[in-house]
Amino acid sequence: MHKIIKIALVSLLMAALSEKALALPTAGAPIMPCKDIEKGMKGIGYTTFSGVEPEPFDVEIVGINYDFMGPGQHIIVALLHGEKIEFTGVIAGMSGSPVYINEKIVGAVSLSFTPFGKEVLVGITPMESMVYGAFSNGSALSNDKAVKPIELINVTLAKTLLFDAKEKTKNINKIIPGGPIAALVADGDISMAAIGTVTDIRDGIVYAFGHQFNRSGHTELGLAAAEIVRVVSSYEQSYKMGNVGPVIGTIYEDRASGIMGKIGPLPNSVPLEITLKTPAFSENYRFNVARDKEMTPMYIYKSIYQLLAAGIDYNKWGSFEIMGEIEIPGHGVLKVEDYLSDNTSMLHLMAAKKVAMMANNLWNPPIGEPALGKIKVQYNYSEKAKSKVIEALYTDKTMVKRGETLRLKASYWLSDGKREFLEYSLKIPPYTPKGKLTVAIGGASEAALIEETISSGLKFTTLENYYKFLKNIRTDGAFYTQLIVSAPTAQMGTKREYNLPPNYVLLAKGAADESDGISAKTIILEQKEAAHAAVSGAALVEIRVY
Repeated sequence: MHKIIKIALVSLLMAALSEKALALPTAGAPIMPCKDIEKGMKGIGYTTFSGVEPEPFDVEIVGINYDFMGPGQHIIVALLHGEKIEFTGVIAGMSGSPVYINEKIVGAVSLSFTPFGKEVLVGITPMESMVYGAFSNGSALSNDKAVKPIELINVTLAKTLLFDAKEKTKNINKIIPGGPIAALVADGDISMAAIGTVTDIRDGIVYAFGHQFNRSGHTELGLAAAEIVRVVSSYEQSYKMGNVGPVIGTIYEDRASGIMGKIGPLPNSVPLEITLKTPAFSENYRFNVARDKEMTPMYIYKSIYQLLAAGIDYNKWGSFEIMGEIEIPGHGVLKVEDYLSDNTSMLHLMAAKKVAMMANNLWNPPIGEPALGKIKVQYNYSEKAKSKVIEALYTDKTMVKRGETLRLKASYWLSDGKREFLEYSLKIPPYTPKGKLTVAIGGASEAALIEETISSGLKFTTLENYYKFLKNIRTDGAFYTQLIVSAPTAQMGTKREYNLPPNYVLLAKGAADESDGISAKTIILEQKEAAHAAVSGAALVEIRVY
């Protein structure tokens, strides 16, 4: 009888211990200072292997590597034990998994020391460092051993035909220590997010990852809950496969010690509306990308590239007509009008880069603050090449007076092998210097060669001048005709001097600031003719003005 009672008591005790071990971690637990942590201490960590509920694993402290991430940025070294964690090893996506000792939070699992090792040896970012990172303007050295969160790229194409997963994921909204969390850089019809783990929630601030995402410092990323579909185990790198819920808050800090944010306020973002029109379908995509002082143009590029690459075949002739506009708050809009034609997968990359580069010019102005509003662009795709390669240029006369008009005829080859002609007029300005001049026709790249030597000397003192410059950048969908004289042009700050004496180049090279640009030629006039195709090549004729 006593034996039976004893067995029952032991069973009850084991059950109680099991319940305690499996209890979910408590947000805002007291912090165990790094100075109180010693070798041999035992603790418990939590991460999510499936769904949204965290599961425990055992933690054994090995020691502390002082100043590992920089001055005062120590890393706690620990071994992880448990059937699941020893089978998978460190999992990409478990970054931020909280570790507790005696019901006090120690920090977040953030580093992997043995990706191919026989034991699961990890680094733990102290909770003290994470709290410090949330309120500090400083930064610590990065480390390439970070357990990187999983990047998800979910692109919805032809929404009227495909299943819309947002109905299934809209109820994913649970943010708890040890549970999955997502940092979104794009949200909407295109979703790009990094999944990691919540470390703690204290004083209304959510702490996660235990290491940097992009190490942007102050930022505005979407904060969302996530669910784990499964942990995919691998000898190279196990990782979590997951789904992301709707944005429910903002991540404001991206530091070496982790990311930090709040549930409630939604992030400021850059809205995009991209229309993709192909012979097979036409679809409109609306999404937002995060505002980040360095990464926003890259987010725009990756989002558009994924959309185009997922919807259009690779490695075949094709062309894009790109049309739209980018808002410049307080300064109107920047028109987008361009053409591309190529027969490789680079076509998608170049098409996405066109818009991203324009966004980058607004996001990283030489003076002032970023000014980037809504981006609305339509990509018209054709499986046929649409290119025009310039062959030759002809004129009705080679002797011309100032103020007279030249009749020009340019021949070019189409991508289907046909030869066509462009006939147009060019009026010689009354201020044109007398003597020998060159009339040249080319695409955007060829037209830019004349100015290449003075581009480094172009400086802007007002935003109005800079935006005017952006609005006149050449595009690949036009013919550019230039009237050129062999006399130097000099760029001095924002002032450009034309038609200088020939010896000016030698004098300026010896006396001018090295950042000032000098060209051996002067463009007297530039005229643009719409081509409705991607233009390349160049041709020229010599004339004499009298």
